[in-house]
Amino acid sequence: MGTLAATYAEQAKYKEAEELQLKELNLSKKTLGPEHPLTLSSMGNIAATYSDQGKYKEAEQLELMGLDLHRKLLGLDDPNTLNSMDNLAKTYSKQGKYEEAEELQLKVLDLHKRMFGPEHPSTLINMGNLAETYLNQGQYEDAEELQLKVLDLCKKLLGPEHSNTLTSMGNLARTYPDQGKYEEADVGKIRDAL
Repeated sequence: MGTLAATYAEQAKYKEAEELQLKELNLSKKTLGPEHPLTLSSMGNIAATYSDQGKYKEAEQLELMGLDLHRKLLGLDDPNTLNSMDNLAKTYSKQGKYEEAEELQLKVLDLHKRMFGPEHPSTLINMGNLAETYLNQGQYEDAEELQLKVLDLCKKLLGPEHSNTLTSMGNLARTYPDQGKYEEADVGKIRDAL
């Protein structure tokens, strides 16, 4: 059921995905219990479907419940808890709740650095997410600083032609015009500067 629902969600058939995910969640609660990891995963999947549909309040409610259960059952140092925190931060950001998003993203980034190291791919993704939140808040210098770090690490770890490196270049290029740095926004110049 979960796989079929995920396929529906990938095809943007959100109504079908949501119906199956709700059935799966109810069955999971009934057979495995409300605190089972698969039940928590089902909650997260429905929250993602809600978010994809723009139902941010519903997504936020499920993500808050899921995060509370993850913290209670697994602790803060579990990757599933970090993922729950990150998903909630993304939902906050989509709602324009940038301060709440930033607060969570700073915690997630700190935990990722501590658990996986400053150069782990998940850490880099979280740095990029925080940079995006800074950008949304008009904190352009903070966004640029983080994006430069991410770009430098991606180039060092993955190479200059890797898709993550190229995405990092694009993210940095989007930040420069907001600061009036139009010349620097040229991706070719960003690549040459590295």
